[in-house]
Amino acid sequence: MTVQQSWCPPGWFHLKNSCVFIKTSPLYYSYYREYGVSSWTSTLKACNEKGADLMVVRDLEDLNGLLSMYYSTGEFRRRHLFLGSRESFNLRWEWRHGGVVDPALWGPGEPNTAKYGRCGVIENFERRIFNRGCGWWLAARICSRTRPYICEARPGEFVEL
Repeated sequence: MTVQQSWCPPGWFHLKNSCVFIKTSPLYYSYYREYGVSSWTSTLKACNEKGADLMVVRDLEDLNGLLSMYYSTGEFRRRHLFLGSRESFNLRWEWRHGGVVDPALWGPGEPNTAKYGRCGVIENFERRIFNRGCGWWLAARICSRTRPYICEARPGEFVEL
């Protein structure tokens, strides 16, 4: 898949009919808040302030495009990235727009619903001891943890800053 920036604002990537912004992280966790990387609720607010929402991964094409963009950022230590999915009260995983998360996009053993209050991320499953070679997939992680994130907007929805 070719990732282009064509009609998206500077610093945003074009993916299908959307523009995507990836907030990468500094090398050290202690600098996260200073650089605007925070909890799921805070990242949602940061995306909303840009006229966007946390990204929805609809299919494998979205996932592969997202990974192409993430690798192109040159991020030295690729970390979990918050997405726009969250566990609902009935342990059902939904995107913020209301659609259900495609079960084919979850990584091995996911979604981990051992505790309520999990949020969706993409994670590199190659880093897990027992799941070598699996690649990047969706996973369920604690919402209050500080992480980088991905915003998504349609053309014309952006807020000029």
